[in-house]
Amino acid sequence: MESELVFKNMRKKIRVTICWPGLSGYMAACWRELAKREDLEITLFVSWWKMKWDESIIEGLPNFHRLDKSDFSDFKGLVKMVKASKPDVVVVAGWSLGGFRRLIGHHEFDSCRFIFAMDTPWVGGLKQMIAPLFLRRLLRKCELVVVAGERTWQNAKYILGNDVSLRRGTYGFDFDAFNKAVEARRAEHAKWPRRFLFTGRLAKEKNISLMLEAYAQYRDSVESPWSLTICGTGPEEALCQNREGVHLAGFVQPSELSAVMANHGAFILPSSFEPWGVVIAEAAAAGLPVVCTEACGAGLDIVRNYHNGVLIPGNDVASLADAMRWIHLNESEVPEMGGSSVELARAFSAQAWAMRWTEYCKQALLPR
Repeated sequence: MESELVFKNMRKKIRVTICWPGLSGYMAACWRELAKREDLEITLFVSWWKMKWDESIIEGLPNFHRLDKSDFSDFKGLVKMVKASKPDVVVVAGWSLGGFRRLIGHHEFDSCRFIFAMDTPWVGGLKQMIAPLFLRRLLRKCELVVVAGERTWQNAKYILGNDVSLRRGTYGFDFDAFNKAVEARRAEHAKWPRRFLFTGRLAKEKNISLMLEAYAQYRDSVESPWSLTICGTGPEEALCQNREGVHLAGFVQPSELSAVMANHGAFILPSSFEPWGVVIAEAAAAGLPVVCTEACGAGLDIVRNYHNGVLIPGNDVASLADAMRWIHLNESEVPEMGGSSVELARAFSAQAWAMRWTEYCKQALLPR
């Protein structure tokens, strides 16, 4: 590839500084893999002040800096911190933190190249229709714009017009950790578990009430229905209580989620809005068929209709009930569906993510 030809004789590693809003186990896994690449040297600036995190998440992450609100109230100080990493490439993710966005094109980084990562899907509202007036100039200061999936690609394409800087693959995840559920399920269950699983924040955009109504319709239409486990907490929690066949399991630590998936037979995510939905990739890696709405960005990348799950229209109770019924009636085929899910999820492993992003960083430094 052209980037390999340009960099094969480089004497130093490419210094990549990543400015990312929020910490997650899946991105930490991706960054650890990126840090293993021999041709890169990474520095991480990650904002986090919502809650205390498990310190084990950041183990193995080099040059890691945790930023709080005070770091963003002093933009000159932020510039100084980032500049001290002597970056060749600066990765800025998302729209949520103005301090990070203001780094793009700042005169202190004239010798750097920028990559912008985004996950905002195209929904076609007025705000997005006028977005090019405000965002095109900013994004065109970046060498590359990396998007989370098809819907985000549509949004970025609308903003940028006929621009060739778009790449795919904002997110990855710890495939190996979740794939352990496949063997655990075989070892612990003589038969495939007859349990649906939902995991996520119990909030309105997750369509909890719709899922519960669809599950009730499904139960009424079949003999010996599967149960439904709901993992999570949030404002819609009360809706899940005292429902026939429904087990409210509460919050599950990310490190325990693979084991939970090993005890279930299919995954459901009925969200009305989901920029990508890494949990879909995690469930697929765990060998589960996936039922999700077309609003879930990862569903378009990982779910193949009636092959390893079902994609349904958003806000359609009957379609979700039908999808649950289809899983139920094809129970003998469900293990094979789960195997197909594994292979579709593999492309989003942390290792694959690191390989993609290594190439993106090299491409960002190609001569203009």
